[in-house]
Parts: sequence; structure tokens; C-alpha cells
Amino acid sequence: MHPIFHDPKKKFVITLFIQEEDFAQHKKDIETLGKQKNVKLVVQPCPFEAVEFLYRVDFNLKGQTNSFDKSYFWQSLTLKNDIADQEMQKISDAHYAYLVAIVQNDALGVEKYAGELQSLL
Repeated sequence: MHPIFHDPKKKFVITLFIQEEDFAQHKKDIETLGKQKNVKLVVQPCPFEAVEFLYRVDFNLKGQTNSFDKSYFWQSLTLKNDIADQEMQKISDAHYAYLVAIVQNDALGVEKYAGELQSLL
């Protein structure tokens, strides 16, 4: 995964969309990333079309970074290091729901979770 996640002075919420057949190839890196104390990682298996679709979306979230590997899509949000774990979990849940709503073409869900994310960030 990306070297930015190795900065212990920052916390990250990461949502990863990956095809099941590609997961095995990246499993060790994903598990290592998920064990980091400064990272909250959600992994969502999906078809390639979802990965491809997410790459076409023009995101505008505070502190976001997107992946550039075409076999999977991840988006991370950089958070303050002093953020509480329960607040980090709320952001992670809203971030995941926001991205799933985009993939499902759920306009009301996108609007709802985008607003929730902006208020939490």
C-alpha cells in the first residue's frame, strides 16, 4: 500500500474496493495495513466495474487521497492524530456508506453520507 500510511503522526480512515480474485494477491499488504494502530481499514469485495466506476468519480472530501492502482480502488482520509477512536469509527462508517452509495447510484445516500462526512471532518 501507499507509503503515506507509515506516518505514525497521522491517523487514516481507508476504504478499499477490490475484486475477490485480486485480494489474494494483495492479502499480506492489506492485513499489515489493517493492523496498524493509526489506520482504520474497511475492505469491500466488489466486481471490477465498481473499481473502474470509482476511478471516474470526482471526489471533493477534506483530507482525501485516492489510489492509482487500477486493480483496486482505495480512498483514505487523513485525520488529526489526537482524534478519539470512537470518532474515527464514526468517520470510517460514514466514509464506507458514502462510497457504497456512490457505487449503488443512490443519490439520496450520497447526499446524506457526504453531509455526515463533512460534519465529522
